Amino acid sequence: MKQESPIIQISNPPNSNYLLSTSRTYRLTSSQTRILQEAEIDLAMWDMPSLETLFQPKIPDSLKGKDRGRRFMSQLNTFMGTLRENQADYSTFTPQPAPASKERGVQEIPSPTILSLCPVAAEETRCCNLQTLDVVTQCAFGCTYCAIRSFYRNDSVLFPKNLGEQLQQLEIDPSQTYHIGTGQSSDSLLWGNHGGLLQDLFDFAREHANVILELKTKATKKPIFEALELQPPKNVLFTWSLNPQTIIDNEEHQTASLEERLEAAEQVAQSGYLVGFHFHPMVWYRGWEKDYKAIATQIMKRFTPNQVVMISMGTLTFTKAVLKQLREEGVRTLTTKIPFAPAGNKLSYPIHIKEQLFSQLYTSFAEEWQQSVFFYLCMEDPALWVPVFGYEYGDNTEFEQAMKDHYKEKIARIIKNPQAK
Repeated sequence: MKQESPIIQISNPPNSNYLLSTSRTYRLTSSQTRILQEAEIDLAMWDMPSLETLFQPKIPDSLKGKDRGRRFMSQLNTFMGTLRENQADYSTFTPQPAPASKERGVQEIPSPTILSLCPVAAEETRCCNLQTLDVVTQCAFGCTYCAIRSFYRNDSVLFPKNLGEQLQQLEIDPSQTYHIGTGQSSDSLLWGNHGGLLQDLFDFAREHANVILELKTKATKKPIFEALELQPPKNVLFTWSLNPQTIIDNEEHQTASLEERLEAAEQVAQSGYLVGFHFHPMVWYRGWEKDYKAIATQIMKRFTPNQVVMISMGTLTFTKAVLKQLREEGVRTLTTKIPFAPAGNKLSYPIHIKEQLFSQLYTSFAEEWQQSVFFYLCMEDPALWVPVFGYEYGDNTEFEQAMKDHYKEKIARIIKNPQAK
């Protein structure tokens, strides 16, 4: 009795009848059938017609058995590769909020606050050795590309109990400089001062002048104003993740608009605090050059180099676990429609596309900005630094020290003259 080729079980697979009949017709193996199904799911995620409509394989009748399946898969891989090589086009895309944007419950948990290295650090990339405080776990935003969906499956947002006491127990060496972020497991400012969260963090930063505490956000102005009312110390950096409004509308669901983010940053800068901007993840799509250049122009118009401590750049990067989760959820997105290339144990853009993205944005900033603001590539191949910036760091330790020295110099300057423009 002939064994049927299986269909790999993924939630709500599109066009399952076509997948099953195709798998039988070409006698595909389980792994080949999985690739076929993933291709069908990807087309649905990209808001495109099905394989049955778009893909017409040409298999000679002379091919028999496994050779037919191999020829079919070769043509399928070529077809999907060609689609990925074409820039994403949001003018014909209909966005759909990702499931992660749903309302979540809130829980307080007794787990300790752990100071650790950035969880996405990898040996193959140039890393600033950021340390992280995962004071909140889970996010209420619905960014389609976010890795949090694969890290934390619990729908509840988790807040630690007695955060202030836990922060006091951290061993902080007064002879060292610490660069600590809170935006790895959730948005740093989305929750405002819930449960005294920001007050505890600001008290911690105030007690330890050798700590540079970085808050990273895509939130609206309300929690930012709430933070400013608490009068944080000057060693707190307020940073925003930025993308063109096209990407925000289609991929960063429930987040603040680009204008709202820049307005909030202006309010913080005018209040005498340092701000920074993360162009991460940059997306390669039709019109990206004009859109990212326009943001650079807005930043230079609305801020001075003395008010901005850093500007980072990075691209879309996916683990296999994140891609699997996106496909299982059926998230509608164009962020996975990219010509994947290996990036360590992850997948990202080929290096030549990354060089285009980073170089175009960096050269959009005036020389004064390039000299006065700390520009860097976040978790990218060290080989990109010279083509983009014209210089490089020998290792992560040298990069880390250069960043900390720049941050400390700007913090000292703003403490001395907080109203300086």
